[in-house]
Amino acid sequence: AVGRIKARNMFSETLLLFFGIHTANAAILAARQMARDMKKAA
Repeated sequence: AVGRIKARNMFSETLLLFFGIHTANAAILAARQMARDMKKAA
């Protein structure tokens, strides 16, 4: 049972890490796109 709980925690930690990295990448891409659009408008 302990191993199963540890595995579940490891899985959720990996998921959180992946989600965090993915969110950061999405934010960077959005900011980059916004900067590009502003350059076009200026």
